[in-house]
Amino acid sequence: MEAMLLWAKPILDQYASEYTWLMVSLSSLGALMCLAQMVVAITPSKKDDAKLEQLMSKKWFKTLFDMFKSFAPAQKDKSGFKKSE
Repeated sequence: MEAMLLWAKPILDQYASEYTWLMVSLSSLGALMCLAQMVVAITPSKKDDAKLEQLMSKKWFKTLFDMFKSFAPAQKDKSGFKKSE
């Protein structure tokens, strides 16, 4: 799955530059992924943390999650927020 997404990312980048609606959709999905991760991190309940960890343990989910986050206009890493390149 991960190898498939490695070749899919450049193709999606190419189509995203040709079709603006695709770029808006991918950026929106990426922003939602970042927002969901932040909401899970700041809520006091540990149930949502456990559910996210359970999902992230699945390789296909983590790969898709990371791919969508790579399209986000801003991303959060260990040192804080950074603008996507």
